[in-house]
Amino acid sequence: MLQCPTLVRIPQPCAESWDAMTPTATGRHCAACQKTVVDFTLKTDAEILAALRQASGQTCGRLRADQLARPLVPATQPNRWRSWLGAMLAVGECSAAAG
Repeated sequence: MLQCPTLVRIPQPCAESWDAMTPTATGRHCAACQKTVVDFTLKTDAEILAALRQASGQTCGRLRADQLARPLVPATQPNRWRSWLGAMLAVGECSAAAG
């Protein structure tokens, strides 16, 4: 299934000081807007995408500059055919050695 890339852009960054916000479990609480600002700076692309999917409505977040204005890459599914092929080759070698 082909998905459209997700780009995170912040056209009007928040002017509030991150350091002045009260720490919470997922980031900081902004007293000016009464919202939790999620700290995405240590998260992977897959973790950011999962958090945005689970969020209802707009999400306030703190991101690094290199996380912005580029496609976020979801976690890749392992290639099962390679595992299957490796298993078949191993079985074939065992059969040839036994025969």
